[in-house]
Order: sequence, then C-alpha cells, then structure tokens
Amino acid sequence: MSKLSFSSIATGHVRLNPLQHLALSLGEVETEYQEFAGDVKLGNAYASYLENTYPSLRSFTLNIPVLRYYFKGNGDIDLLNEKSTNIAWVEWMYNIHKLDRHFLFSHPIYGDVKVRFAESFKVPKGKAGGQACVEGLELKLIEIPSSNLLINFTPRTLTEHDFNFPYHLIQTDYQEEGTTAILGGNYTYAVRGAKPEQRIFTLYFRGLKYNENIMGDIDTSVDPELNMGLLEQFYTQFKLWKPFYYLHPVYGRLRVRFNKSLKIPKIIPNSTGWVSDFQLELIEEVEDAKRYY
Repeated sequence: MSKLSFSSIATGHVRLNPLQHLALSLGEVETEYQEFAGDVKLGNAYASYLENTYPSLRSFTLNIPVLRYYFKGNGDIDLLNEKSTNIAWVEWMYNIHKLDRHFLFSHPIYGDVKVRFAESFKVPKGKAGGQACVEGLELKLIEIPSSNLLINFTPRTLTEHDFNFPYHLIQTDYQEEGTTAILGGNYTYAVRGAKPEQRIFTLYFRGLKYNENIMGDIDTSVDPELNMGLLEQFYTQFKLWKPFYYLHPVYGRLRVRFNKSLKIPKIIPNSTGWVSDFQLELIEEVEDAKRYY
C-alpha cells in the first residue's frame, strides 16, 4: 500500500466532512453510566454520594467479532468499501481523531451520539488463512456529555419513588460496622458497631426489553415492569444520590439508593430489543434500627 494514497484519501474526507461517522453494525455494545462525584464518609456516619448538577457520562464498549482489509484493483487499501466491517476505516478514524476530537457513533438504542476514543487504538492480529481478516476488536468510546441523554426516549411520568421492576432474583449482603481483633492463641475479640449495619442488595435481571414506538423512539410505557428503557429512565432520575423505595420479597418496603452506576448489557442479536442478563446493586438507607434489638 502507498502511504501517499492513504494520506490523500484521508485528507479529502476531512475536507468533505470534518465530523466523521463510525457505524459498526456487526458489533455488540455495552453501555455504562458514570457520575462526576464520589462516595463521601464523615466520621462514623454512613457513606453518602455527593449530589451534583453535571449530566451523567456514558461509555460504550464495542466488541466486533471480525473485521477485514479491503483492496482496490491496483492493490491499495480501500477505506470506503463496507465501512461496517472495514478495519482500515476504523484505523483511519482513530488517526484522524486521536483521543481529543469528536465524531458520531451509531448506537443501537440511542441512535447517533457524539463520542471520542477512550484509549489508544490497537489493531488485532490477523487470522491465519483469513484472507485479510483480523481477530475480534474491542473499542472503547466516551460520549460527549449532553443535557438530555435520553433525547430519543418517550418518557413515562414517574409519580412515585417506587422501584417497580419485580422480575429478578436477589442477594443480600450485610456491611460490617463492628470491629474485630485477633488476639494471642488465635482468639478473636469482637466489638459491636455504634450503628446498624447497612445491607447491599444485588438484583439479577433477565428478560428486559427496549421497545420502540411507530416513530422509532424508545417507548417506556409498554410492559413497564419489563421495560429496559423505563429502568434506564428511573436510573437517570435518581442516579447515585437520590433515595427511593424498593419492595424486598422478605424485608418489605425499604428505603434504598443505587450503589453503583447502571451498566447496560449488549442487545441480544436478532431479538428486537431484548438485553442480556445483567445486575443492579442497591444499598439500604437505614430508617428503622428496631430490627437489631
């Protein structure tokens, strides 16, 4: 391949369209929310999450099972042929934008979003006998923050602070508040904590779905208890610092908040919006200590 031809094609495309578009239709995308604040703990108080007015940040991890190089009749690499599977096009996109310049990415749920590369590009090794194919590629992108992340959602009004997504399994873990000391002869001395232990609830989901309306927007009103779009809307309303109520199958109605940012799994291929299995983590905000006495 001639370096000159590669350079001249790239320069021409920058003149035509300075904001390039990355659309890898064969890839699977995982989406993770990130918040701009962190946990804070003062003295013996429970840890809390700082509230802020900044919009959430989303990161996207793309896993593309196979890509390949395409060639022109004269043997030069063809950047424009089959962009959705063209490793040379992806590499060119990185060389033009590096880690600082923005471009558009076609997300399977959000549509076209403005992003940048999150890390340096790594070209995977070729497949033996693969006719210019390379092994699976992982790309990490960071969305440029927007004041309206769910712009293509048709939202449902949330009038109650109740988490109403009942179809899941649950695991409960107590957070130790006491102190344990190991003495001579392997004896252990334990001191009870000054406040009740918080509980962390890990919720295991399967069978949630994104639904589209006739306009192609995400509809959060269809099957609300199984609606992944509604669950995402719920998370963006409460984030990590606003409490809400969760109906525990054993302990009853508890005041909780999200303990970790929402991580949305890949869409199951050819499933019309069903997502893979995933989990959420909630942490209790203790309102009643009588259960300890």
